[in-house]
Amino acid sequence: MSYQSLFKTLESQIEVEVQGVITSARKKAEIILRTAQQKVDSINKQMAEEAAKKDEVKEEKKTTIRKQGLSKLFIRTKQELFQQLFNTVKERLMGLPRKAEYPRTLKKLIQEATADFPECTRIRVNARDTSLAKKILSELKLNLEVEPTEDFSAGLIALSADGRMSIINTLELRLERVIPLVSPQVAKILYG
Repeated sequence: MSYQSLFKTLESQIEVEVQGVITSARKKAEIILRTAQQKVDSINKQMAEEAAKKDEVKEEKKTTIRKQGLSKLFIRTKQELFQQLFNTVKERLMGLPRKAEYPRTLKKLIQEATADFPECTRIRVNARDTSLAKKILSELKLNLEVEPTEDFSAGLIALSADGRMSIINTLELRLERVIPLVSPQVAKILYG
């Protein structure tokens, strides 16, 4: 399977996960926005009562400051929601190694990383995946050393003997590459 096919397959899997998370996040966003609006309404009511008691010029200044604070709170809430969405996607993606389809995914990642890399003599995988990687390498008839690491949770890094050349094929890196591509779409869905 070519790198592009594998990347498209992973993109499709990520897109399905992203859509699920987006739906969930949209519901959470509605609740958060409704709660924020209730807080805004409550604060606005308090501000209106205070305005009647105080000097008009001073109260206008206070109202402006409060509205700015509420706007900042609203923006911060949106940003937190957006970050929470991508953290949820990352958590789900990082949970992939515990799923039944992970051996197939790791095999594709190994094939992809080693296909056009004849200098490759070793791979690094998460320590949890060491025996699985050795089994896959055996199936693929690849004589590579397997080094365990805790630097990433899924995927691999293929290395040359001297370590000067490497191909990073981790799910974390793939997610980092996809986020800028889907961020505008997610923002549009969440914020309109």
